[in-house]
Amino acid sequence: MVSSASTLLDRLLFLKMNAPEIKEIPRIDSINEYLDNSIVEIKSRISGMEDAKNNWDQLNKLFLQTITKREI
Repeated sequence: MVSSASTLLDRLLFLKMNAPEIKEIPRIDSINEYLDNSIVEIKSRISGMEDAKNNWDQLNKLFLQTITKREI
């Protein structure tokens, strides 16, 4: 699919570069299908991920120490 997706994207890029800005170019259904499938796959992958919240205080302190060359 990578090779055919690359070919389709090359075609889309060519159309976008050579069509007047206000002209609509024909829909390329295979690209839309690929994007729809990719979105579903990515949503599936991230649904199982933990939503971690980071505490940035220690990193902020280190950063400020580094740029000011003094202890905070």
